[in-house]
Amino acid sequence: NMHFGKKITKFSSEGVHFEDETLLESDYTMFIAGGAGHPVIKQSGLPVTEAGFVKIDDGCKVHGLDDVYAIGDVAAVTGPEWRAKQGHLAEAMGRTVAYNLKAEREGKEPQHTYCGHMNIICLMDNGKNAALVYRSNKRAMMLPLPLCGHFLKKAWGWYYKNSKLKRFPRIPGM
Repeated sequence: NMHFGKKITKFSSEGVHFEDETLLESDYTMFIAGGAGHPVIKQSGLPVTEAGFVKIDDGCKVHGLDDVYAIGDVAAVTGPEWRAKQGHLAEAMGRTVAYNLKAEREGKEPQHTYCGHMNIICLMDNGKNAALVYRSNKRAMMLPLPLCGHFLKKAWGWYYKNSKLKRFPRIPGM
């Protein structure tokens, strides 16, 4: 089941409760707030945005601090209004930090940035069908994938997990 346009009021062992008193039943619920940083980060003394995410530059360096970097969910990602924190962006941020730290250690100017990886790519699956959604600075598209989309999502999950665990070769660039 799906719910759209309804505010969540609470989580319980039964599932997700909404403002109209409906319940989305769930055996397992994981909620990651995208609109507010973690209280630990907010109270860390690091420079944070009003929402509580660590302020970084395009190379992921924390504003005003030497040798301190932030990536992924804790970082305040800059970019277009449609930007989203997705796993591939966190990976790009990690590579950016690794390259820039190496460059600094070698006395070179850090040059890598995560900004070129700012896009949204998602295979949205409703259990029966799916749609491929892509957005970048140059293009936006949604490709409905009736029938086969659900199985493509399952196949992608298998590939991603097994390639990360080195049980299956990675496709170059993925």
